[in-house]
Amino acid sequence: MPTSVSFVYAAFWIALGVVLPLFFHLILLGPSFLPMHLSVFLAGFTLGDKMGLLVGFITPLLSFFITGMPPPPVLQIMIVELAVYGFASGFFYRRLKLNLWLSLILAMIVGRVVLAGWVILLSLLFFPTLLWSTYIVGAFIGGVPGMLLQLLVIPPTVKILKFQI
Repeated sequence: MPTSVSFVYAAFWIALGVVLPLFFHLILLGPSFLPMHLSVFLAGFTLGDKMGLLVGFITPLLSFFITGMPPPPVLQIMIVELAVYGFASGFFYRRLKLNLWLSLILAMIVGRVVLAGWVILLSLLFFPTLLWSTYIVGAFIGGVPGMLLQLLVIPPTVKILKFQI
């Protein structure tokens, strides 16, 4: 059961997920570093699967309403993708008690697989002009810098925050 403190931390991760992409875009690093993903993964690791899912669902929506990013139809894709990342990271690490690194890698894989399936489904049902194969390849290859950043930043941050939360 989430506590009021959990909701405060969730609000922090959501706020970070809105502000961090603005900073990355300001210094011209853009979406390839996946800045919004960082706060969602950290929410899952620090708050657990349910709150991670909530943060992952709300962050892109709130970001869109405040900043216009991510734009539709990327918004619809990122809502599902980030909700899965938040849930999976919390599920593997906090519920199944897997190693931090294994949890992160599994969450990254599960999120990318769901991303691919969701893009294919959306393209077939609603966006027939969306070339899903091009989008998926671009998301996987274009996201490599962000995935490397996640591997570099998330484990030490979780270890530091483990004593705080």
